Amino acid sequence: MSSFDTVIIGGGVMGLWTALACARRDERVLLVERRKVGAGSSGRSGAILRQHYSHPVMIAMARYGLQRYADFSQETGHDIGFRRTGMLLICSRDDAEMLEQNIARQRACGVDAHLLSADEARARFPGLTLGDDIVCGWEPEAGFVDPVRTVRALAACARGAGATVREGVSATSIHRTESGRVDGVVLDDLARVNCERVILATGPWTRAFTDRLGIDLALTIRRPEQAFFATPESSTDTQIIVGDLPLGLYWKPEPNGWLRVGRLSYDDDDIIENPDRFDEGVSGPFVALCHDGLATRVPLCRDAMSWGGCAALYTCTPDGQALIGPMPAPSGTGVIPGLFIATGFSGHGFKLGPAVGEGLSAIIRGLEPSTFPSTFLAPDRFRAGRRIESAYAYRILG
Repeated sequence: MSSFDTVIIGGGVMGLWTALACARRDERVLLVERRKVGAGSSGRSGAILRQHYSHPVMIAMARYGLQRYADFSQETGHDIGFRRTGMLLICSRDDAEMLEQNIARQRACGVDAHLLSADEARARFPGLTLGDDIVCGWEPEAGFVDPVRTVRALAACARGAGATVREGVSATSIHRTESGRVDGVVLDDLARVNCERVILATGPWTRAFTDRLGIDLALTIRRPEQAFFATPESSTDTQIIVGDLPLGLYWKPEPNGWLRVGRLSYDDDDIIENPDRFDEGVSGPFVALCHDGLATRVPLCRDAMSWGGCAALYTCTPDGQALIGPMPAPSGTGVIPGLFIATGFSGHGFKLGPAVGEGLSAIIRGLEPSTFPSTFLAPDRFRAGRRIESAYAYRILG
C-alpha cells in the first residue's frame, strides 16, 4: 500500500489545478485519471475566459482565473495557446437596465467592461448586423486557451511540483474507517492507497461515487452540441467571442481558425444517464440552426463551410453553479470527514479552474479560501435552501 496526503480522482481542469495548488504546498498528492488527462469534458471545452457574470463572487473567480491563464506561459514555459480576443454580449434593448447593472458590478470588481449602444456597437464592429433594438456589453480582456494543451501543461506542472499523476488508472471505491472518515481509495488493480483525504473532481462521473454513498447532489448530465464552421475569409468581427441572447447562441474562434457555435441554453439538451455511452456526434438540424443564426448576425459567414461538430457533457446543478467543498453526509446533517468535491460547473467551469484549485487547497486544510467564500458554492446549499440567483435566463452566463 502507498500513502499520500491527498488523492484527487479526475484528470480534468479542476483536478489538475487542485493537484498543482496542493503540490506547491508540499502535500503528497496522487491524481488518478481513468483515461488521459482532459479526456472528459475539459478536452472538449471552448475554454472561454470571460469575466461577465452577474454576481461579484463569480466575477472575482473568473478575473483571478483569467490572470493566471494569461501569465501561465511566462511563469511555466508551457504555451497553452492563450489569446485575448474580447467578448461581445448582445442583448435586446429590453435588457438594457439589467446589462447596465451587471457591467457596473464588473467595473466595481476591476473588470474593463463597457456598455455599448447600437450605434457604438455598429461603429466598433461594422461586420455585424446589429439593429436599433439591441444593446451590447464589451469586455476587451476576454479570450480563450487551447483546452488540450492547457490540461497537458497543467499535468506537467503538477508533476514538476511533486504530484504523482497517473493516467489509465481508475479509483473504483473510497475506503472509510468504522467511524466514517475517509482513509483511502481502491484502484482498479485492487491496489489500496492510504490517504488523509479524497477530492472528487469527476464531472459527469460524480454520481458513480455519490450513488454508492447514498448522497443525492441533484446533478443532471446534459449533452450540448457544438458546430464548427470555416469562414471564407477572416475578419476582425469573426475573431471575437460573442454571446447573442436574442439568437440564443454563442460563438468563438478556435485555435485552428474555425468558429465554434453552440446554444446558450442547455435546458433542452438531452439528459444522459450513462456518461460512458452517449452520442458524441452532432445533428444536421443543429448545424443548420447554428449556420442560420451565425449568418444572420455575421453576413460574412453566409458562405461558411460546415465542418460538422461534436457533443460534450455538462454536469449541471439546479442553479447552474458548482458544488465545491466538503461532501454532505447522507444523513442530512454534517459532512463525510475527509471527502471533498468539485463538480457541477454547468458548462462554464474552465475559466474558474485556477480559483477552484487554490480555494480547495485551502478548504481541505481547514482554511478560508482567498479566491471565493467557502459557503457560496458549498455542496450543502440546496439542502439548506440556498440557491445562487442569476440575472440571466441563461444560467450558463451566471
